[in-house]
Amino acid sequence: MRTAEEEDPIISIVIPFFDSVDVLQRALRSVRDQDFAGSVQTIVVVDGLQEDVSAVRAAFPSVVLIHQENAGPGAARNRGIEIATGEFIAFLDADDGWLPTKLTVQIDAMRREEAAWSQHSYAVVDPDMEVLRNVDTSRYSGNVLRDTLLSFRIQTSCVMVKRACLQDPDLRFGADRMGEDG
Repeated sequence: MRTAEEEDPIISIVIPFFDSVDVLQRALRSVRDQDFAGSVQTIVVVDGLQEDVSAVRAAFPSVVLIHQENAGPGAARNRGIEIATGEFIAFLDADDGWLPTKLTVQIDAMRREEAAWSQHSYAVVDPDMEVLRNVDTSRYSGNVLRDTLLSFRIQTSCVMVKRACLQDPDLRFGADRMGEDG
């Protein structure tokens, strides 16, 4: 995978981060291990953390680290959106990880369908990466506005959006610390 320094990124990955550098490094390894052949920009928004992140900078030198006062994950994602330069933005929570084909499969599907955003199903795993349950979100297709207002089981780390769609400030993450990704 080429880095953003080599060419304009196709995908910007936004990761809000609050604590546990070890957990963040696991998430960043899942980004590094993607089979996506295009360029990627990875942005970690450090949301008020007091922990030393020098190990992250050393292990992942191309990652853009942005520090802000603690304002919650929605504000951190919004800050990442402002900095992102990729055609698409993918979101990854610092305590999540991706399968190695995630970016390739998702961007290929978005281009094929000329989609403005997409999401995919996911697995809930324990700390040893054993699957506890699979969550099928395939029913969320087409106009899902009504579903989002009722009960939306899509996980933020499964979402990719064309950056142009997020230029409208009304289409950003909420300020609440819980459910801000609705």
